[in-house]
Amino acid sequence: MASGRLKGEVAVIGGGIAGLAAARRLTESGIEVVVLDKGRRPGGRMSTRQQHDRQFDHGAQYIRPHSRRSAVLFSKWRKAGLITPWHAQALELPQRKKVDTSSWHVGLPSQSALTDYLAKDLNVQCQFTALDISGEKDRWSIIGHKHQSAGPFKAVFVTCPAEQTALLMRPFPELHEIVSQASSRPCLATMVEFEEEVMVDFEAAFMEKSTLAWVCRDSAKPGRPNKECWVLQASEEFSRANLEDPPEVIASKMLHAFAPLSPVELPPVSFCRGHRWRYAFASQTIELKQPFFPEVGIGFAGDWLCSANVDEAYWSGVDLAEHYLRLKEK
Repeated sequence: MASGRLKGEVAVIGGGIAGLAAARRLTESGIEVVVLDKGRRPGGRMSTRQQHDRQFDHGAQYIRPHSRRSAVLFSKWRKAGLITPWHAQALELPQRKKVDTSSWHVGLPSQSALTDYLAKDLNVQCQFTALDISGEKDRWSIIGHKHQSAGPFKAVFVTCPAEQTALLMRPFPELHEIVSQASSRPCLATMVEFEEEVMVDFEAAFMEKSTLAWVCRDSAKPGRPNKECWVLQASEEFSRANLEDPPEVIASKMLHAFAPLSPVELPPVSFCRGHRWRYAFASQTIELKQPFFPEVGIGFAGDWLCSANVDEAYWSGVDLAEHYLRLKEK
């Protein structure tokens, strides 16, 4: 990953899996690309929180293929040691129905390892929050916080969540109208390490009619540190109602909701922290006839153009890059 000069042929705003997939495909074809991401490192929902000798996959919990081309891609990633199957002991609660996890995969040794691989050798500028796209076709500049700027670029790929993309599209009424039809839903998460094993008979569970939507012994995933680390993710209703709460309040409420799942008192907590995913999943998607608009030189990729599935977000980035490359050949 490099933070070299911030100009090239294409700017990719957003360093999640869609943006990295698009940037990697363009780079493989000899296109000079700059990826601008607001986070401390790229990855988006494929993120892992490192805290001393503990870690938590607090975003996407697992990935699985939803198409033939994804199955081929997953096979390639498995052979490269980037991902591995996770045959979790998973339940639907409170019914206690077993969940088929035969297609589940996780990154090795963390979810972020996969996006780290995709970002390798790309020109990625982190902690760059894009606020405005200014200029004109073939001469776009990206303006960020604290007098940051990048450009010029011939084209801009926007791969942020729909709401953030819509803000960037305000100077382009037709594109803004299109993007504004899509929406995301939030998800609050809590990362917690217990001093001793939590006495439950599952490694992961989907929850119904609860504050929580998902609970997972994160340390049960292959290749993880031998810690009693759990990730809790909240329901949409709870997430919306408590979105602006301080992280410590979020964590306290979610830990309280988790406690009844154990038949005995929970062990002492050695670490606990809440996290706010304001735009966690695409809730309303749209379908574009073409992901790139050559008349302005702007294109889109992300889960709001397909589904909340990680593999389909990846392919939306690849498809955008392929569409751009085909137009260049004409």
